[in-house]
Amino acid sequence: MTTYLSYDDIIRLEHPNLVSHDQWTKLTVPKSEQPIFYVYVYLDPTKPGLWRAGKYKFKYEPFYVGKGHGPRAIVHLTAVMNGWSMSKEHGNRHKNRRIRKILRESNSDPVIQVVKHGLTDDESKVLESWCIKTLGRRNTNSGPLTNLTDGGEGTSGKVVSLKERRNLSKKIREYWSSLSAEERRRRGELFAAAYANQSAETKLRAKEKFARTWSSLPEEYKRRIRLKQRKAHRSRSEEAKDLQRMRSKATYRRKSDEELVEICKRKSEGQKRRYAAQTPEQKEAFRRTMSEAAKKREAAKRV
Repeated sequence: MTTYLSYDDIIRLEHPNLVSHDQWTKLTVPKSEQPIFYVYVYLDPTKPGLWRAGKYKFKYEPFYVGKGHGPRAIVHLTAVMNGWSMSKEHGNRHKNRRIRKILRESNSDPVIQVVKHGLTDDESKVLESWCIKTLGRRNTNSGPLTNLTDGGEGTSGKVVSLKERRNLSKKIREYWSSLSAEERRRRGELFAAAYANQSAETKLRAKEKFARTWSSLPEEYKRRIRLKQRKAHRSRSEEAKDLQRMRSKATYRRKSDEELVEICKRKSEGQKRRYAAQTPEQKEAFRRTMSEAAKKREAAKRV
């Protein structure tokens, strides 16, 4: 049954079977497995009407779905009232604007409806994702919610514009170029060690997320990225190239025969798609490049 709670109720929200906080800190059970989480929905009191998400009913238009424990549900409202959300870097600016508009026009707070409580972390993630999918998001033109993602898995499904991608890429390049060569090498080793310690499931999720992001990019943007990568590779020293080849060979040796076959298949399909998308002039230039490379290999063998 849907629960309406005041802010004080939300702050004190606890499952009836839960132990106290002092007792909980002495337990070995992870916090994520404790039934202390809940899913909440922000409603706009200036837009009355009947909205449904399965068995859950809302008397006003929902504009944000979230999950958390303790006072998490009122953090968004507190951030707006204290001015923390004025910065673009702080939170979801679409949600913050909506809260400010409600405070300004209706002289009242948004309605916070707790859909269900007494959940574990995983259970709350599933319910949050389901509510967002059912009600729909504004940035995907599927509903009224200002959520930027599908919920449940952090930034999964977030819609990022091409301008935002370029700005982020520029900031990363500027920051990385400001580091010394020794610091870049050290951080690269840390990243490699962290990746090696990840589980196979985590690596698979990361690969799937990258594939979704790459497939959503325009072809012209992909082409420019490939050109920059080739240019960067040509400018590297021979020692750096040799080191990269050694790392690639070591990575391939750790893979099974089935994984190698799948990798070759994906590379072949990608090359065919890129070749089919090229203009006749690009195809002719590609043939000349391959022919010249073959001649150089033959000349090296004769030497």
